[in-house]
Amino acid sequence: MTYRIRPGIVRLKICDVDLLVATRAVWEQCPRVRPIPRLWSACWAIMEQEGRTDRDVVRTFMTLLRKPEEEIRTTFDPIFQTLCAEGYLVPAEDES
Repeated sequence: MTYRIRPGIVRLKICDVDLLVATRAVWEQCPRVRPIPRLWSACWAIMEQEGRTDRDVVRTFMTLLRKPEEEIRTTFDPIFQTLCAEGYLVPAEDES
């Protein structure tokens, strides 16, 4: 599955803590402020760019770490699945 950021979710940094926060329009889907680890924040930063999905995150880290896709996916898929289950990410339309 491919994921993208739910419109209306923003990443903030307060007192050196990365947070995901819903705007008023999506409070019902994501009612709490979600602290996230730095690795998750790095993934989010890549996905914040127009039209980017989890696939772009995986490709970026494959290049940076020089590791195969399967190894990167093993690390990152649980992150994407957790954020999707909590409503911060949504399934994206497949381009294929």
